[in-house]
Amino acid sequence: MPIVPLVEDDSFRYGKLIARKFKVFYRYLLNLPYYKVMGNNKRFVSALGEREKSLKKYYPEKMETLNGISHKLGVNLQRLVKISGILHALFGFGCTTLAATKQATRDGKNYVLWNMDVMRLTSRWWRSPIHYLKDAPGTNRFIFYGIPGMVEISILNEHGLAFAGNAVGVKDGGKPGLLGWEVVNLAMETCSRVKEVVECFENTPILVIPGYSAAIFTNLNSTWANTNGEAVTIEYSRHYRVAEYAKEHDGVLVETNHHQYLDRNLSGSADPTVQKAICGSYARLGRAWELAEANKGNFDLEKIMEFARDHGRNYSLLEGYEYEKPVDDDTICCHTWNIPKYISEGRYGKVLDAILEGETLSSWIIDCDERVIWRTCDKPCKSEYFKIDCKRALQGEYNSDPNIKHLPICKRKNNKLFMHFLRPVVIYAAYVLERLVSVQ
Repeated sequence: MPIVPLVEDDSFRYGKLIARKFKVFYRYLLNLPYYKVMGNNKRFVSALGEREKSLKKYYPEKMETLNGISHKLGVNLQRLVKISGILHALFGFGCTTLAATKQATRDGKNYVLWNMDVMRLTSRWWRSPIHYLKDAPGTNRFIFYGIPGMVEISILNEHGLAFAGNAVGVKDGGKPGLLGWEVVNLAMETCSRVKEVVECFENTPILVIPGYSAAIFTNLNSTWANTNGEAVTIEYSRHYRVAEYAKEHDGVLVETNHHQYLDRNLSGSADPTVQKAICGSYARLGRAWELAEANKGNFDLEKIMEFARDHGRNYSLLEGYEYEKPVDDDTICCHTWNIPKYISEGRYGKVLDAILEGETLSSWIIDCDERVIWRTCDKPCKSEYFKIDCKRALQGEYNSDPNIKHLPICKRKNNKLFMHFLRPVVIYAAYVLERLVSVQ
């Protein structure tokens, strides 16, 4: 499967390269109406008000990339900075993640699993098999997915450092700082071991937008593993951080969409007493730990694929809370199981809730040692994993001019498919954010 190398001498030229290579995509992206919708949301935009200053101070390479895009396309830089911040929010998701280090694996390898749960409306995007390699002087080469230059979803770097993330809502918010995705990318570019990642998170101010609705998509739990048999889960809010290491759990870590290690009284991460929609996260975490405990010492690629495809239920972490069975979003391979029931009962508000909570539409398994990614572009229970061998690309051996000129959703210059798909997605997502994001 193709890896598109994006190679330049510095971050400014990297931005210009992206703008030139994906010019047609960017022209549509920057003129979609979501920006006007979001521009009217003073609460959200105010949280991005100091974004340019934060990028210049804490992540100048990212600022230079945006400057290069702005220069090449003739787009106002301040507008581009705000749009990139908004797009980070639109790429949030609910997920289940697993790290299994050599302490817990049968084959002595180190793995990261990332089941990505998003709205079915966005499925066209996640079906693309194309990934990108960023290669710039002074930083680690790394593989990412998403929108080059804007939202680069980091997956694996040249040192075998792998990442997986989970959206999380908190009440302990504040600014200024980098968005969670930007801290992830900064760590991927500069770190080789999980200890360095923890230090990066501890030393970098993070912009945290408080709230349990759309604000959840701007904040991240993150799980990291590398070839040394190390793995860590990092949970944060504006004023608090915690790092939990796999060695404390016999080499495994699992994570969903709430805080399990950081004191929720401090972070304000939700529980089912304040947010019913979080019940699915608690159910998935209970099941994930059940499987992790059962398979310690026996994990390998096949076992992790089985984990990703699991439909079992475990409501042990919901004991003591009031909830309705079956819970939405409650299985590791997530389906919208309850929608037919809600429709038959005329509970259309619950139908919308189930759609917004998402379903598994993509899955990544990262073999840190071999620098290989195994991927599905739909539910893992319905799809076969395909192999993306990243080793040579991460060593700098690649075709510098691949025959791929556009983002996969934007293959033809007339972009009818792109306009048909992305415009309603962005308008709808912007509407949701406009109504639901809370900034205190």
